[in-house]
Amino acid sequence: MRTSLCVSCRTALAPGEACDTCGEKRVVSLTDPEGRARAFRASHVEEHVAGVRPPSTFRRLAFMAFVALVLMAALLGTVWAMLHYGAFGFIGGVVAGGIVVLFAVLSPMMGDSEKGSGEEEIFVRRVGTTYGPWPRQELARVTGQIRTRHPAAAVLVELSLSQGEVTLRDAVSHGFTVEIDGGRSVVVPASRIRIAGKFSLENLPRREVREHLALLDPAQGRSTETPFPFDRAQTLHLRDGDRITLAAAGFDESWDGDSGYRVGRGVTLRPRGLVWVLPA
Repeated sequence: MRTSLCVSCRTALAPGEACDTCGEKRVVSLTDPEGRARAFRASHVEEHVAGVRPPSTFRRLAFMAFVALVLMAALLGTVWAMLHYGAFGFIGGVVAGGIVVLFAVLSPMMGDSEKGSGEEEIFVRRVGTTYGPWPRQELARVTGQIRTRHPAAAVLVELSLSQGEVTLRDAVSHGFTVEIDGGRSVVVPASRIRIAGKFSLENLPRREVREHLALLDPAQGRSTETPFPFDRAQTLHLRDGDRITLAAAGFDESWDGDSGYRVGRGVTLRPRGLVWVLPA
């Protein structure tokens, strides 16, 4: 049962398990209220923004009075110019009045708000990670074909936000064998694994997402604050016959328990440490 989470790479882990890429200090337990709260804070970041206060009633009335006086002055100036200079005075008065009115409209008194004078507002932004773990170059690798009787040899569930940030990575093996060249085979036990690379993922229905999260986060149905915000849910099912590459710290050959001799052809290999599943 994976009820722990690395808040850095967002990988689901078994209780007490350290993250293989980020270490143990970034791991929290979702069964612990404090740990779950830390996971929630890691995926919901508060942003403080200076508030904006709308103009007061007095400011609005003062501006209206100011505009009325400007319009009255422009009108009187136009009439005076027309009486003294005729048509040329009328045209000049209209142009001058228009400039004065435009200046009044564009003046600072036209401001729709008083910036920085309102109360501070707090917005909560959902975040994930863009970091994608990848196996180290020194890991041993083998390529072959999956053999299993299980409907799915391994499953990946990945939740992400609209901007592409990942909020959950959960990959698990149900136990399968990979047939490789030379008649050998690699036995991958049922355990947590990592699946990386460009696999073709499928959309996961929200009902199945809720069921999956209930296994990882026991408080999921009792709390409105989820550590796993998402806009998109995707899954990958590796099945019998799929060709993949395995990466691990090493692959140890098994021994024949009766004779004590190493088996030649048909030898079984067992991965050492965490197993990575990559595209072939």
